[in-house]
Amino acid sequence: MVQTNKSQWIRVTVLLATLVFGLITVAAPAQEKLAQEKGAQDDTAQENTDSPKYREFENTPLTEDCFVFLNGVYLHPPLDLKFSNVGIEIDGQIFDENAFDLSSYVDNRRWSGRSYASRGKDMRGRGERGNWGDRGDWEARGDWGNRTERGRDSFREYLPRSPFQSFAESFNSSGSGVVAVFYSGEAPLLLDTSEQGHELLKALLGRETPSEAEMMSTGIERIDFELWHRLVQDFKISPDFATRASEEVNRREQIYENNDRKTAALMLSQQIAFPLSMIAMVTVVLAFGHLMAHPQQMVAIGDDPLTLANAKKATVWSLTIVGVLSALDLVWTLIAHQSGAMRELNPLGNGLIHDPVQLILFKITITGLAIGILYYLHEQPLARRATWWCCLVLTLLTARWLTFNSMFL
Repeated sequence: MVQTNKSQWIRVTVLLATLVFGLITVAAPAQEKLAQEKGAQDDTAQENTDSPKYREFENTPLTEDCFVFLNGVYLHPPLDLKFSNVGIEIDGQIFDENAFDLSSYVDNRRWSGRSYASRGKDMRGRGERGNWGDRGDWEARGDWGNRTERGRDSFREYLPRSPFQSFAESFNSSGSGVVAVFYSGEAPLLLDTSEQGHELLKALLGRETPSEAEMMSTGIERIDFELWHRLVQDFKISPDFATRASEEVNRREQIYENNDRKTAALMLSQQIAFPLSMIAMVTVVLAFGHLMAHPQQMVAIGDDPLTLANAKKATVWSLTIVGVLSALDLVWTLIAHQSGAMRELNPLGNGLIHDPVQLILFKITITGLAIGILYYLHEQPLARRATWWCCLVLTLLTARWLTFNSMFL
């Protein structure tokens, strides 16, 4: 009886020990799993808290060529302008993402992809191909040895640009300056000072500008004309703005005028290039033939009446050729200068070439005076020699013009 009770107590004790061991074994992984889940939740919360919403950036553009208007008021330079994810800082005042409507600058891309920046020099994880022979050199193949770090860096969420960064890139896209118009709650208006911004400055100065329909007909559909007219109505011209804007507008107008003049001269040269070249070519051929047929103008002539008459007649023809070639030289010089294809090397002509009327009057006066003097003295051997040389020089000059213009026919 005592032995039976003892056996039962042993069985109960073993059963209880087994149950306790089983509970301990099952509870440990459960506690470990709970701890891991709790740690993962903490890591996720920490990551969501610390991970940036946008990629980091900071931009301080140059504002020497910019005109900035804030709520209808012109901001006088020097102007401190800075862009960052915090907002737009203008002369120490920060405007956050709620200050202006930057919806058109929002980067809507959301994706996760492989980051190849941490995988070595090659996007396939390879480094230098020469290191593939050494299979043990995993570092040369894109740092594959550190699997944990590779897994963490190779897959990461794409960080979009903030609206301020996109706006800053648009602000800096023009190399010729920007006219920026800011109104609270409105989308900023950015205009290039070489195009639409030039017209806005003219409108603010009270000068005549193209109509809205004319500007839209040139392909300008994205301008917020409502904001344009609002600024023109609200704006009060200050002396500083009037001075600076007038200088900018006048400078642009001069550039446009020069470009228009060059375009007109280029079109004219294309229209008359062929007929003018043909006339010059025929004249040059005749001039060379004339100079070779009458070399007696260069030598002393006796009292033979026939020889003297032929020399005088040849001198008159030489002066006629000089007049024709001088006219061709004048036309080509004006067209080439107006189109920007040449620079006048003659110091006297270079000072007059910017005013075509003065150059034409000067050329006609000097050439006519020289021809008149040589004709008056054409019975003198020295005058005939001078006429022959003048004809030769202008013939060579015209031949040079033909060579130059033949490249553009």
